Amino acid sequence: MKGKTRFLVLLLLIAVFVSGCSLFGKKKGDVTVSLFLEDNTPLTGIELVLKKDAKVVKAKTNNDGKALFQVDDIGEYTITGEVVLYDGTKEAILKQINLKAGTNPEVPIKLATIGQLGITVVDKKAKPIANSELVISVGENEKKIPLEAEGKIQFYAKIGTYNLKAKINDFVSEISEVELTSKKLEKVLEINIETIEELAIGKAYEIFNLDINKTAHDADGTRLTDGIFGDPNKGPEDSSWASYNQSDKEKPCGFIVDLEAVKDLRAARVQAYQYHEWGVFIPSKISIELSEDKTTWSEPVIVEKESRAGETYDEWFEFTLAGNGRYVKVTIEPFTNLFMWLGEISVQGVEE
Repeated sequence: MKGKTRFLVLLLLIAVFVSGCSLFGKKKGDVTVSLFLEDNTPLTGIELVLKKDAKVVKAKTNNDGKALFQVDDIGEYTITGEVVLYDGTKEAILKQINLKAGTNPEVPIKLATIGQLGITVVDKKAKPIANSELVISVGENEKKIPLEAEGKIQFYAKIGTYNLKAKINDFVSEISEVELTSKKLEKVLEINIETIEELAIGKAYEIFNLDINKTAHDADGTRLTDGIFGDPNKGPEDSSWASYNQSDKEKPCGFIVDLEAVKDLRAARVQAYQYHEWGVFIPSKISIELSEDKTTWSEPVIVEKESRAGETYDEWFEFTLAGNGRYVKVTIEPFTNLFMWLGEISVQGVEE
């Protein structure tokens, strides 16, 4: 009898072992977390973190606002994340879930405290305006956001009332009051001007009294009119910044952009970069002149800036123009820095 009992116990132990020690081993599970607004607009590209004790799993939401997590240990987990809003503040995400073995039901997270705004800035012919600026006001607080070539932007914001306006140089749209709820809202802002277009993108430019720093991105002499702004947050690693040395420190230097035809010109902008750690500072003075033949030039339009000591930042030199020209001369006063860094030369005017 004892032998039979021992045999049965042995069989039981073998059965437990063969079954994968399910009574004692860890169990795997997976779960999909969906993130959306109250109108079911998905939030895409948001990083979520699934955490249990020291175990951390990360995933980003896809175009449907869903993120898939797979874990090797079931139990109580915390989901965290954050949505960056237009003003740099963040909306926190926090939810507790209990994961079971196998595939768990989808976990929906609805953010009722924020909404999404899509803004398009157009002229009176409903054509998007490149390189305009969006101004967002809440009470006395104001935030300016530059728009690039498409004249569009999408961002998240807390629900509430916002006053929106768009501007390009001296032209400003009417103020539009928007009541944002937890949904996606599209808004078009019209600036009552002629069709002002970016004219310098892809255009050739010649350099005078400057040597290209060939290790800093403009070896082919095209970066300043490629339509891509320099990113001050990426610093020297951003290939949009172009670096130059002044050939003769006693003479002005700069660029002449060829627009290929005479245009009715209204504005220009030059993006400069200060990287104080390397002793690179913004220019103190930049001027713009126009010419139809590259021989006779208009009176210069001058913009002066003071460098902010000890800071790393980008600075836009903005010019209001009123004249015709094929050639745009950008003259920079002599500078004492070892290098000068620029991100873009932008010229706007009426395209016939």
